[in-house]
This record gives sequence, C-alpha cells and structure tokens, in this order.
Amino acid sequence: KAFGVEGGEGGDDAPVSGIRVRYLYASPLWGAGEPMRPLDVRADLEGLRHAAGVHTEIRVATAERLRRALISGLGAGVLHVSAHCLLLGSALCLVLEDAFGAPHVLSARDLAAQGPWENVELLVLLACSSEGFARELIRCCGLRRAVCCSFTVLDQAAHIFTSTFYQALGAGRGLLSCHELARAAVRGSPDERIAVEADKFVLLGEPAPGGAGAAGSLWAPAVERGLRPEPWPTWPRWPSAEDFVGRQDFATGIARAFEHRRVLCLFGQRGIGKTAFCHEFCHHFSAPGGRRFSAGAHLLDARSAVRRAAREGRAAEAPEAQLVCALLETLSGDAVAQPGQSPRSQLRSLVRRLDRAGDAWLLVVDGLPSSARGVDADPQATSCFSSGPSSDDDATEAGRPPPTPTQPLEALRAVLEELLCASAQMRLLLTARAPLRGPWAALGLSKVVEVEVPPLPPEDAARLLARRAARPMYRRDFAGAFSGTGDVSQPMALDADLLALLAASPLASKLGGVPGRIV
Repeated sequence: KAFGVEGGEGGDDAPVSGIRVRYLYASPLWGAGEPMRPLDVRADLEGLRHAAGVHTEIRVATAERLRRALISGLGAGVLHVSAHCLLLGSALCLVLEDAFGAPHVLSARDLAAQGPWENVELLVLLACSSEGFARELIRCCGLRRAVCCSFTVLDQAAHIFTSTFYQALGAGRGLLSCHELARAAVRGSPDERIAVEADKFVLLGEPAPGGAGAAGSLWAPAVERGLRPEPWPTWPRWPSAEDFVGRQDFATGIARAFEHRRVLCLFGQRGIGKTAFCHEFCHHFSAPGGRRFSAGAHLLDARSAVRRAAREGRAAEAPEAQLVCALLETLSGDAVAQPGQSPRSQLRSLVRRLDRAGDAWLLVVDGLPSSARGVDADPQATSCFSSGPSSDDDATEAGRPPPTPTQPLEALRAVLEELLCASAQMRLLLTARAPLRGPWAALGLSKVVEVEVPPLPPEDAARLLARRAARPMYRRDFAGAFSGTGDVSQPMALDADLLALLAASPLASKLGGVPGRIV
C-alpha cells in the first residue's frame, strides 16, 4: 500500500504563461494543547487545480518555508495560506507546523517579522475569523490586499469560494470582480446553510487608496511568462484510521527519531493500536509539500507476506523470492514482473529510483510474526522475540497450523538488510508484539531502536469509548453523577464533563487504555 508520492500527474517541462499562486497549508496534529480538526486541503486544492491559467506551488506552511519565500522574493504575487486561526488570550494567532507535525503558533506581529512582505500582492487567508488577523498583519508589515473571513465559515462554503475565485482570477478578471463572483457562487448554493455564508468573505485593501484620498485603480494579477508548472501531487490514497484519537506527541516523537535513526520498531500488546498508528502516521506525514515523508510511505503486511512465502515456497530460495515480489508490489503498486529483469534486480532499481528525489521515504513492515521461535535448542537464540504472545500461538488456538518457521522470516530480514544497504533515503518502521532480539537487533549497519507503544491516556480512551458507544450516554449511567438537577432523560454531549465521567468509571479502568478492547 502506497500512502502518497509527491509528483503526480502533470508537470510538463515546457514553460507556460499564467498566474503563480503559492499555496501554503498547515494542519498540525494538535494545537493549543488540544486535538485539532484536520483541514480538508485536498478539497480546497481541487478548485485551484481546475482553474485555467493558474499554476499552483504547494508547500507545507512552516515558519522557515514562509521566511525563505519572503526573503528570496519567491513570495511575490498571490500567497494563499490555509491554516487554523485561534484566539489565544486576547491575541489572534495563526497555527503553522514545524518539521515534525507539531503546531507552531504565530501572532500577526510574529508573522510580519518573518520577512519583507512588499512583494506579496495578495494574501488569501480563509481561516475562520481571520479578518482581525489580516488587519493586524496589514498594519504591521504593510501588506496591501487580503481576502479573509469575518467569522466562522463552513468548509463547503470556503471550497466553493476558492474554486470560483481562482477560476475568475485565471480568466484575467480584476480582484474586486473575482471576489464578488466568488461570493455570488456561495450565495447561489442550493444549500441554505452554505448560501448564508457569502457575506463572511471579506476583501481588504481594494481599491487601493490613490493620491489626495481619492480611490486608486483596481488590481489585477500580472501574468508571468516562462513558468514551469510543478507536477500535481499524489495524496494519501485512503482516509486516515477510523476513530483514531490521541498519540499526537508519540507521532511527533517518532518523526523526530527518524532524523537520527534509520530503523525503529514499535512494540506492544495485541490491540494497543500499532497498525492503526502506522496508518495514521503515514497518512499525515506522506502528505505532499514537504512533510517528513512526502517522498512516499509504503506499508507491507509482514504476517501475510511471511505466511504466503511459507505456504507457496518449495525450493530453498522460494520464500525470499516471494518476499521480494511482495516488496516490489508494495513499493511500485505493480505486481507484473518486467521481462528480462529478475524481481530482485527490479527491487534494487526501484529503491534507487525512490532515492533520486533526494528526500527520505518510509517503508512500514507491520506485524512481524514470531516464526523463528523453537527452531534451535535455545529458543531465544533464533526467535525474533524475547517474550510476549506470538502469532503462532494465536494460529494454533484458532485451529490453524502455524507458518513454516525461520526460513521466510530470515528471508525477510535478508531482503530488508539489502534494501537498507542499497538506499540512502529509506527509513524502516517495524511493528511487533515484543522487543526484537537476536538477529533482528540490527539490520546491516543499522541498529533497530525499540519504542514501546503506550496505552491511551484516560481522556483519549474515554473519547474513543464515547465515539464507539452503540447508544447515547446519560447521567444515570454513572453512579453518583446525577445530582437531582437537570433532565436525566437527555443524552450527554461529547464534552469535557462526559469525558471526565468516562475516564473515572470502572469500565475505563478495565479497558486499560487498549484501543482493541473498545469495540
């Protein structure tokens, strides 16, 4: 499974003419100490994708990337920033990202200090309640024009506005006309909830003031010549893990660890959420525009691959050949072998091709089985586990024969070692139920760093339980929670009160923060 590779369709090398839009987006894992609603950046960008005459450069909005663009003059023209705007105390702040998915909160004054803004002809900032932030930015740095929002707006309204606005801009219309056409499109929506949002989209600084207090001319974007459009990025190919909650700090810690290590192993008991975490981690960090693994994230189900190799293998080299084909299909998405080239040679070539982008890419090998247990007289000498339950035990309990021991697992280890030697940019994330030992303690020259997946904190476990509950929850469900006031028949909202009651309940204690026990 490939989660996303930057550089999708498009990207013709022939220079073209048009309007350049630099699109910076930030959707960190959390913000201001709380989980933050992910932005639907992909839907936002669809409007720009189909706007003829508009060429978009997509990047993750970090302070460093914004500062580099402003200082170098690359921020000229239209700058579109998609991010959350929060009121912290009495100050409006914009939430950008750092290099590891954590929030970087900046006030308007902080943002103004990132570099010279005189080359930015237009800022599009459609965050909820961003008008106050945009006005402060204009006051601090002399920004000339901004499109922003006066209050909270629905995502669907923002998508309609964005699509129409850039279609009109690409057609050569003036800014004031583009703004009015986009608001009219929102107002014309058949959904009344969306239609009433139209007047929340505000244009500041147009028309520009002229001499002696008179109105100046209306602005229209300049058409640049000789532009080389970037390939349209490929986004993660499936949604994030369902009902995934918490572990934001854990995810940023894993991303940071890959700065200094090539191989990590996540271990933890069954149901702790290793697979769900890997899916969510890859979904977030493989998004295009400069996240940690924008170059690509790929996932191999190790347990299935090893069992298949054990089931289909006949000759001594067969398990390794099966695993090479499984990895080749995982990394390329193509199971058809190339004529005249062995699968192993194809795999090495593919890994080197992934490296040419110059950025780190990720391979996740999920669910290493304990198939090496019990082959020699000393089980610990050949087992890839030191302790803990094994998938072989699970298979026996279910009435299935365990997979053939040792050979497929050792073949997998040999192939992974070869890939690490062939690639300079590959990072490897393994998952297992117990720490790796024996020959799996290192892969080639790379030490396998063990990281235990912790249980969910009480509040996150309570949030997951509330989401997965088959019925609404009432105060009468909690002993001593009903004080005799209020309507006991009304279901409780999913708020801090309900989470506190669930976290303190005997049921939460029995669940122990293990997501797999909450079905």
